Amino acid sequence: MSQPLTQTAAGPAIARYATPKRPPSLVVLTLAATLVVLAAFVLSQLFGSTKSDSDPSDPVPSTDPSRSGGLPFEHGSTAGYWSLRSPRWDSGRGLVTIEVEISVDQGLLAYQFYAYATHDADATILYPVSGGPNSLDSGYVRAGQSLVGDLVFATTRQDLTLILAGESFQISALPVPG
Repeated sequence: MSQPLTQTAAGPAIARYATPKRPPSLVVLTLAATLVVLAAFVLSQLFGSTKSDSDPSDPVPSTDPSRSGGLPFEHGSTAGYWSLRSPRWDSGRGLVTIEVEISVDQGLLAYQFYAYATHDADATILYPVSGGPNSLDSGYVRAGQSLVGDLVFATTRQDLTLILAGESFQISALPVPG
């Protein structure tokens, strides 16, 4: 005999049709992990590094106002700053003269320069030509010294990237507008 609908036992039989309980999906776990990493990064940027401000091994950044428009560099135990002055283009002779300043705060820098055209599909490397008495083609700068000199490149007027290099490695680069 059948039972009326109001008398049906709904207990364990209906549980078979319920949505199965699953652990959180991989997408949810990945999103949560990404948020935790992002929050840690933001907090570390807000509260700075954990290094002591009085650590004598840290180079002291310069507040010299003449250092605007340049770029600090650091390689190994050497640290300093370099900047460019406005390039002087001589279209008639196909030359550009760039005045460069190098200051070393710590260590000894063995330097040289080269450049390449920013939009050159062949990536032609340009080396300084003989620059004369104020030439800064290559040399050494010790801690506490600053040098100012000229680099002369044989090239047509175009955007360049000037590379400050060590004896066998690139240290830093600055744009030279054409």
